[in-house]
Amino acid sequence: MTLYSSGTDASIHAKNFYIDTAGDLTAQNVNVTGVVNATTGTFTTIGVDGTITIGSGGSITDGSTYTFDNSGGTLAGWTITAAQLQKLVAGASGYDVTLKSDTNPSIYVGKNIDASYRIYNMSGQMYWNAS
Repeated sequence: MTLYSSGTDASIHAKNFYIDTAGDLTAQNVNVTGVVNATTGTFTTIGVDGTITIGSGGSITDGSTYTFDNSGGTLAGWTITAAQLQKLVAGASGYDVTLKSDTNPSIYVGKNIDASYRIYNMSGQMYWNAS
């Protein structure tokens, strides 16, 4: 290990370990235990053998294809909430599918949003409507 100081610049060096004057750490083949706190960062590949917990205001996203926070999210065009799973396809030939599990559970399958087929009110009644 090497300790370096020029009076205005300093660093600590080892084979796979470096701390510069600003306190930035660069290391390879590191095993970390305990709590790691960071405000930004990038992982090229990560494996999780436990649980990822999203705190209040936190989210998991790639910026466009998927986004998840503690109230739901989107994945491959599907919107997921505590009460429903929904896929909407825009355009004249678009179809949509909605599965709801709220106080009025239902399954909705539609073409062009207004020309739809519905199976709904699953609490005892079932309807198949071609609107």
